[in-house]
Amino acid sequence: MVVMVAGLALSAACSGPAAPRSSSPPSSTAEPTVAPTADPASPASSPATGATGTAGPAGVAGAALPDLPEPRPGVCTVPTNGEMRGTGTLWALFFLRADDPSTAAAGREAKIVWKMAGTGDITFTATGPGGVTTTPTWGPEGHGGSTWQRPGREVGTGWLFPTPGCWTITATRTTAETGKLWLAVG
Repeated sequence: MVVMVAGLALSAACSGPAAPRSSSPPSSTAEPTVAPTADPASPASSPATGATGTAGPAGVAGAALPDLPEPRPGVCTVPTNGEMRGTGTLWALFFLRADDPSTAAAGREAKIVWKMAGTGDITFTATGPGGVTTTPTWGPEGHGGSTWQRPGREVGTGWLFPTPGCWTITATRTTAETGKLWLAVG
């Protein structure tokens, strides 16, 4: 019940008035919206809690992860089973709050592991409500020996989002590959 109430509060904070759907990307001034997500109480959508008290996706060690739908530009979402798909070849694996592993919290560090096809160094930026920007508090740091089954080289980052709302995270490789995802932060 508490998770459902928190989800409703987050949805209300990010979505604002409903806008008609369009097949074209929103303008840069359009406010992002929050997409509906699976029931957080459902076992299929609950991330497993790791020994450190942070949450990660269930079934990562050796199990094939399900395909996730393509993101809709400007539509803010929360991770599904600890994972989000970005545009292009970008994937994100979240290690968030032990008390609510489906939601990143403003003012609380979140570890995000990334995979993105291509070569060259990768940089990250995030733009939030009101045009506020931030970069990782640490990383990207290369990871080795992972069992996370997505294409690309794996790197980890730490994030501290200063305000709740919808954050657009952009990953860029030096060889021009880019990817974006839209993360709801509570």
